[in-house]
Amino acid sequence: MPERERAAVLVAVDRPSGPHGVMLSSLLISANRTPVPYFADILRGLGRPYDLRPIELGRLRKVEQARAFAAYQEGAEG
Repeated sequence: MPERERAAVLVAVDRPSGPHGVMLSSLLISANRTPVPYFADILRGLGRPYDLRPIELGRLRKVEQARAFAAYQEGAEG
């Protein structure tokens, strides 16, 4: 599947959580353990800041991953 289509699918998955919700797409990583190459496209599609340097994208992905894990851990415990 082309990257553009992958990004569109992930935007559709994350869009219902809103602009400040949990980004499940942040759980995907590349083979190099970095954000997928189209992570900025996902951010743009969600209306979030996306014009970031690679190191900033990586940092943002880690923050979003932690938020996703925390949200679903809380749900599992309750």
